[in-house]
Amino acid sequence: MNIKAIKLIKTCALFVAVGLGGCGGSGGEPTNVLAANCASGVAAPSSCTAITPATAAIAATLFTTAPSAVTMTSGGSATYTVGGGTAPYTATSGNTSAVTTTLAGTTLTINSIAATSILAGAVPIAIVDSTGKSVTINVTVLGIGAAGTPPSIFPASITTGDCTTNIPFIFSGGTAPFTIFTSDNIAVPVSAAMPLGTKSFFMASVLSQFLSPDTDVDGLKTVTVPRVATVTVLDSQSRAATATITIPLAHLTCPNNPLLQTAPASANAHVTEILAFQITGGIAPYSFTSSAPGIANVVGSSSTSFNAQGIAVGTALLTVTSADGQKANITFTVF
Repeated sequence: MNIKAIKLIKTCALFVAVGLGGCGGSGGEPTNVLAANCASGVAAPSSCTAITPATAAIAATLFTTAPSAVTMTSGGSATYTVGGGTAPYTATSGNTSAVTTTLAGTTLTINSIAATSILAGAVPIAIVDSTGKSVTINVTVLGIGAAGTPPSIFPASITTGDCTTNIPFIFSGGTAPFTIFTSDNIAVPVSAAMPLGTKSFFMASVLSQFLSPDTDVDGLKTVTVPRVATVTVLDSQSRAATATITIPLAHLTCPNNPLLQTAPASANAHVTEILAFQITGGIAPYSFTSSAPGIANVVGSSSTSFNAQGIAVGTALLTVTSADGQKANITFTVF
């Protein structure tokens, strides 16, 4: 090795030791090549940019072979590679109930657990290296059969009076999670959707505070024009099913008596099993009907309670009517 090469090595070593920013070169060679040439004395001083081994290690940009937006089906798994930046790397999911991640060295695995909601948006996966540099992958998870059957609702239309609580609607199809919207005349509890085997159901109520009377004479409020309300089920893929509730002509708004209610508002029973229900509100006496007496029926009552029995497998709607015209419905499912 000649004296000139020895001097160049010493010069580069000095730059490494003190961490200076560069020899200012414009040779256009890749960073790692310049670093190697500088260390070996091959590079001329004019092209040396004082690339240290540490600088060369972090020069490559952090990357992953995963696209910035990934769409998966629930229950799936996908594997990608992470590189560049400075190892070790970490991977973090923004919603572990929908998407989980594992990172073994440079191998990234994304597991889809549950469908993501349109309202909540995609789940971000953050890949971070040891220096804090990061890249993000946005993962959308579709439910199994998301492209298949859209949601449907039953009944699609119903006519009912004011002062009616717990009107049941059953829906099927679609992709969870579901959101339920109503027009101003209808009330639906926030925690409305409940499982019913392979389907789901929710209860809606028509209450006086949701109806504007057409006349108000001496405090007697009367609705003389039909009111039409809607309930809509929206699935996570923005597909909707809508049902119509018609509140008929010429009736008084709800009486000032306490709201008629039953406890529980819905029930499950085995065949031959008898369940007890409490009644509050309204005015006694009460009457009872079943939409399917061969499935479930009322078998006894008092001024504050009644009993219903499961007769055959299926679902029946039990309706309690008070003397002042209020109604309360119970979805009674027999297994």
